Amino acid sequence: MRKIMPIISQCGEEMEWIIKKAFSDFDIDHSGYLERGELRLLFNLTSDRLAVERPDDWQVDYIISLIDNDYNSKVCVEELVENYRVVAQELFKNKKVRKNRSKDFFNEVANPDLLREKDPVIVN
Repeated sequence: MRKIMPIISQCGEEMEWIIKKAFSDFDIDHSGYLERGELRLLFNLTSDRLAVERPDDWQVDYIISLIDNDYNSKVCVEELVENYRVVAQELFKNKKVRKNRSKDFFNEVANPDLLREKDPVIVN
């Protein structure tokens, strides 16, 4: 498991610090919550890091429903710290490893539809 998903095997204060840092980086509007758009960006980057297919809209909504403990359709830092393993496990379920990556990584993150227009090589 450690070789496959190092993000899941890490724990402790260092991992909590990393998650809190990521939370503050992705909280674009500084609301203290990650809303759907911010979470989609986080999930897309995490998927790229795990080398799995990016989540569809329904998967983003499903993951939010799993980690949103107070059912307000947004995620606070405590919910993310508590449930980061759930996020990684759900994203990893896609198991579609993208072999080729675009050289324009940041354009793909900002415009995920561009990735779908290309014909990436998918391995099941």
